Amino acid sequence: MTQATIVDRMRSCLERHASLYETMMGDYAGLEQDIQTEDLAGLLERKQTHARECTDLAKEFDVLLREWHNASNVTTEQRSEIRQLSGQVEERIRELCDRHEKGIAAATQQLASLRDSLAEVRKGLAFSRRFRAGDEPNASLVDRKA
Repeated sequence: MTQATIVDRMRSCLERHASLYETMMGDYAGLEQDIQTEDLAGLLERKQTHARECTDLAKEFDVLLREWHNASNVTTEQRSEIRQLSGQVEERIRELCDRHEKGIAAATQQLASLRDSLAEVRKGLAFSRRFRAGDEPNASLVDRKA
């Protein structure tokens, strides 16, 4: 078995990065449904798994990057190929960041709407409490006449 070159290992690492970000984008597509169905446990589990995978890949990439900078046997074509792969990964990351930012904005808007709705429901609760049955001194005229 031959030992993989730095180019092979760097290519493999970048391809795994790209694959992970594609998976994350796919998971993000189902985020709204997860929130609406309140499948937050599954969502959190996937996000934690992705976070661990990102951390592991980042550590591996740091080691490879040091080795890459010190490699003297890498051709210009190989460097160009790795630069291109790196650019593709960067583009996927930017797309994922954009999706997250849009998702955060939508979630913030939805949260504000839910807070407004909750305030209206609480007003209804306060209103209904004024008419509850009983001999309390604060009971409404409707209850006193009943």
